[in-house]
Amino acid sequence: MNPESSTFKFDLAEGYMGWQPGFADYTVGEYEVINPLHGHEALPDGLEGPGVFLEGRNASADLFMFLRRRLEGLEPDTDYRVTIEVELASKYQEGLFGIGGSPGESVHLKVGASTEMPERVQDGHGMWRMNIDKGNQARGGSDAVTVGNIAKPEDGTEDHVILRRNNTERPIHARTDAEGGLWVLVGTDSGFEGVTRVYYTRIVVNLDPVTSTSNA
Repeated sequence: MNPESSTFKFDLAEGYMGWQPGFADYTVGEYEVINPLHGHEALPDGLEGPGVFLEGRNASADLFMFLRRRLEGLEPDTDYRVTIEVELASKYQEGLFGIGGSPGESVHLKVGASTEMPERVQDGHGMWRMNIDKGNQARGGSDAVTVGNIAKPEDGTEDHVILRRNNTERPIHARTDAEGGLWVLVGTDSGFEGVTRVYYTRIVVNLDPVTSTSNA
């Protein structure tokens, strides 16, 4: 029997829903400098409902802020095509200037999937890096793809708006572990040297098994 497709929906208005926050791509010893924050609170600017926010200061030309979650109940040791839909609130409009890049266009949104739990590790050069291949800034990697940035259409305000991004056209190929588990993540890879805060409101993960008759 062939494995079935699966969909996992997470409404972050209800809380973290099992998603765990993390931060990487910064110098060891700079934790207080980047001032990483996360929480669950009401969306700003009169937007409806709460969400999960991540905030940090890019102090060394790069900062990756992410949410990760383990999915369970899948077929063990099975290859899947993974697509992730992300809904988030951002205030950073197009066309702004900043140190290192724009606070909107230079903060790249990524989605990923991996058998291994995504986490920060020391790279031997005084940096905290990710243990999976997420790429760097605008460039994706083997475990994550870039799905746009956090810039909203120019409107002359700092009001937050809801943005929707997905990797439907660029699915990630990932393999479950022996227990039928798979890790997924969403996050921002920043080239803007300043403070970034985004609110995640909804995440949907779609998994389609790769079979012998599928187009790999």
